[in-house]
Amino acid sequence: MSKGRDVSDFYPHVVKLVGAPSLEVRKMVYMYLVQYADHDDTTRELSLLSINAFQRGLADSEQLIRALALRVLSSIRINDILQIQILGVQKCSQDHSPYVRKCSANALVKLGPRTDQEDDPTQFQMLVDILQTLLDQD
Repeated sequence: MSKGRDVSDFYPHVVKLVGAPSLEVRKMVYMYLVQYADHDDTTRELSLLSINAFQRGLADSEQLIRALALRVLSSIRINDILQIQILGVQKCSQDHSPYVRKCSANALVKLGPRTDQEDDPTQFQMLVDILQTLLDQD
């Protein structure tokens, strides 16, 4: 992957490691998932299976795990999970950790261009409300 080769054939095997206990392995798996999540139809379907692991990560007791899960969840470019991504950002914007709140502000920048204001204005309004919440906190 680092040499520019297409390694999307390994996607089904790598997705199984999304819940690995090792943080270093998990970080590498997350990078791989972000890179190939929308590569083709098969990887899109398998990516949907990994969303549950990211949602569990958002509820972890460690702030670094919560922030990492949010960064990866918001980086996956699949329109089917946009509402889940917005809800994850909303949850993390109210986190007690400033680091997690910072990551939720960064996630707003990623999700903003993907919301379609004409088809579903409520999603964009949710992002604006989250931003307002973040600005009012500190």
